[in-house]
Amino acid sequence: MTRTIKTIEIEGQQAVALFDTGAVLTYVREHLLASAPRKPVVEPFRVALGGRSIEVRELCLIGGRIEGLAFDTDAVPVQELDRADGHELDVIIGALAMERWEIKLDPRTGTLDPSTGSGQASRGSSGVNSPSSGHCDLATRRSYSDTLILKTSWNLNPLCFLRKINKRQGIH
Repeated sequence: MTRTIKTIEIEGQQAVALFDTGAVLTYVREHLLASAPRKPVVEPFRVALGGRSIEVRELCLIGGRIEGLAFDTDAVPVQELDRADGHELDVIIGALAMERWEIKLDPRTGTLDPSTGSGQASRGSSGVNSPSSGHCDLATRRSYSDTLILKTSWNLNPLCFLRKINKRQGIH
């Protein structure tokens, strides 16, 4: 198995990203986030990252491109990330972002799955292929990226289950 590490674009800047299905959240180094809007979390919480514990107090709404296809997601700003396979990491793309944008990995080759962005979208309940319906692939969503900012990351708080896990494990 090979790690998937790609050069992507975050907020108009080149960044080295690790696609990590074991990370729930997406993490981005502060120097890439100067123009990204920030929002405090309702209740700060702690996560383990690279062998250390960090407190999450805010999220950033970021935009970027992966292999030329536009995406946006919320991310935790961090001062530093570790190295992976000789690469200094700027970004860790977590499972929530990969699920939202239907990004699939091929762990045998360390590449993005070729079926990602195949253009085969299913229709949502509105009968329209749209990113907000959650029923289209990355290639279909590409055409919406300049006119639509997904607000699900701000309106729905997918982090509530992390707080519950933290409380069960005695982490505050």
